[in-house]
Formats: sequence, structure tokens, C-alpha cells
Amino acid sequence: MKILLSWMAFNRDFDEQHGELKDFKPTEFTGTLHSDIYKKGAYDKHVILTVREGSLGLQKRCGLLRRFIKDTYPKHYIEFSHLNIAQEDLQNFKIIESTIRSFLQEFEAGEEIHVVAGTGPTALAMVWSSLWISMQNRFRLFLIQRSVHTADGKNSQLVEISPYTNVLLDNKLMEVHFNKSLPTNIYSDELVEKEYQKAHMIAQASDVNVLVLGETGCGKR
Repeated sequence: MKILLSWMAFNRDFDEQHGELKDFKPTEFTGTLHSDIYKKGAYDKHVILTVREGSLGLQKRCGLLRRFIKDTYPKHYIEFSHLNIAQEDLQNFKIIESTIRSFLQEFEAGEEIHVVAGTGPTALAMVWSSLWISMQNRFRLFLIQRSVHTADGKNSQLVEISPYTNVLLDNKLMEVHFNKSLPTNIYSDELVEKEYQKAHMIAQASDVNVLVLGETGCGKR
């Protein structure tokens, strides 16, 4: 089974003052997932995570969203999962991390989970990144690229997020930035060049760092 997983988009899907659904054009989060992503990605269901039940406003929002998906995309399956996270804990990294970690273990090993980040509190964004690394690719992590930023300019798409490690590239970039910061008015003549060449040969032969002191006692590279 292929599962689309996201956090409920309170601010991007609903009018904050009245709690009503915004105009569901492809510019809204859940609308975009179902108009451009769900069918193309051949997903079996979309699971929307949110806080624990109890708030009448939350129940209303879930009902409105479920009705919209059912009426607009009758072949799309949507499911709400109320996690044991209180509203006041939405900035508590440890509570969110432990709760979502436990929730993810409920899925079968063979199920493919695609998490779409970009909604919810800041702490949740950090949790998704942390769990992606610590759970050893238990799920794949994505962001939505809006249609205006895609090649065809028509349909939004998912962009996968994955760490890119390249020590050689990092060292090269450090070297470039260091060279940019070197002063350009350093005094140099034939005598100075000979001293630096001598220091360079000593450093290579002895595998040590050699510090060349100028008249002011300043170290020079």
C-alpha cells in the first residue's frame, strides 16, 4: 500500500476567523495534494495527522475537509489520525517526536509512506527531519513545489528531500571562501618569497605547520 501522510493544514486550508474552508484552488495545501499529486502518484490513501480529539472547532474542520474530498474526488480515500498531542504541546519537540515515532511503527514493513512536510508548527518540521535520519528511511520526505515554479507551470509536484554529503565539495567551498577573505595588500618581494618557500619545504619534510613572523610579530600564512 502506498500512503500519503501530512499534518493538517490549519492555516493554509481554513479561514482562521470562521474556521471555514478556503477556496480550494490548487494554491491550497490539501487541495493541491488531491488535484495534482494523489492520482498521479497512485496513492491508496491520504492520512492527515492532527492533535487529539476534543475541540469542536477541530471536529468541524475534519468534517468539512472529509466532505470536500468525498464530493470532489470520490475515488480518493482520506483518513484522519488524532495523535495523543495536546494543542499546548505543539512546540514540544520531545512529545511530538516520540508520538509520531510510535505512530509510524503501526504501519506494515512493506507499506510505502510518503510524508509531505510544510504544515504544522516549526517543531514538527524538525521532527520529520530527525525521524527521517534516525528511523533509517522508514519513510520518504517531500515538499510541494507549486505549479508556478514547475517546468510546465500547470501542475504542482512533490520534491523529495534527502541529505547530500560531499566532504570534497565542502572543503573546496571552504577554500574558495578563505581565498576571498585574504587581503590583497600584503607586501611581497624576492626575499619574502624565498622565506616562504623555505618554510613550505620545512613543513612538507617534517609534516608540521610553520608560522612565519613578520616585523610586527603577526603570523602570516
